[in-house]
Amino acid sequence: RRRQLSEAANSSAEAAYRMEFQRVMGEADAALVRMVYFNRLCGELENRLREASEIAAMYEKKFKDGDINIIELNKVRLNASVAEAELKRAKAERRSVELQFQGLNGGQAVALADTVYPASTALPPLAALKEALARGAAVQQAQASVKESEATLRLAKVEGLPEFKVGFQGEYIKDNNYSGPSIGLTIPLWGNSRRRVKAARAGHTASKLDLDAVVQQQQSALDQFYAEAVDLTATAGKLNTALAATANTALLRRSLDAGQMSLLDFLLEQSFYYSARTALLDAERDAQLAVSRLRALMY
Repeated sequence: RRRQLSEAANSSAEAAYRMEFQRVMGEADAALVRMVYFNRLCGELENRLREASEIAAMYEKKFKDGDINIIELNKVRLNASVAEAELKRAKAERRSVELQFQGLNGGQAVALADTVYPASTALPPLAALKEALARGAAVQQAQASVKESEATLRLAKVEGLPEFKVGFQGEYIKDNNYSGPSIGLTIPLWGNSRRRVKAARAGHTASKLDLDAVVQQQQSALDQFYAEAVDLTATAGKLNTALAATANTALLRRSLDAGQMSLLDFLLEQSFYYSARTALLDAERDAQLAVSRLRALMY
């Protein structure tokens, strides 16, 4: 029984290791998604800053030529300053994620310049994911705890039984020596044995309840994450389609250069488009994080 308990404890330790492995891999998976997001965002903001700087330089020249007043010049200067500030903030947030990724990598720096998320495929059926989840790390750890508590209960019952001893014994006293086989019987304290068995039985019952709770929690989390992944992926897809059909940045710039629209109208239209682009990047990130949470359950 002690050997069986030791084997059960080893299995429980292995399950605990797999749980920790799953946690670290889940954090790394999510950090990878956020790194790709910030790489995409910084690329987007760099383009915005470049365009704002070009417009600012153009209006600086117009101001020197006396074609515009200081109010319009201040508008483009402010627009360029805001674009620069947004880029700096995004780079600082990306650096924070890089440090988190480095910590997960044992302190070794990781160079990650990817701007494309992992190839997205259709989500598998929810029933298939639930079947795979039944073999997941959390369920296996709970099952290992049940087996360990069961082995503890069996050992406690055995230790409460009388112990028979058979061996060879010698007693050597002056003029009276004896040696030969010996048989003994040890009767444990029944009160202590009953308490140990009762405690082990309670622990076994608690571990079985914990297993039921873990299975229910994992299935609920899977249902929630799956629904989020489906909804957010659909939202990102619709927003991407709508934005692709209504993109008019090149037309806006040509209209501004040709003097067909005022600077204020251009900045307002540009701000609206930039807000839509940022919303798209955020929607794609949220969809990828939802899929990442699903992956984390399966490591």
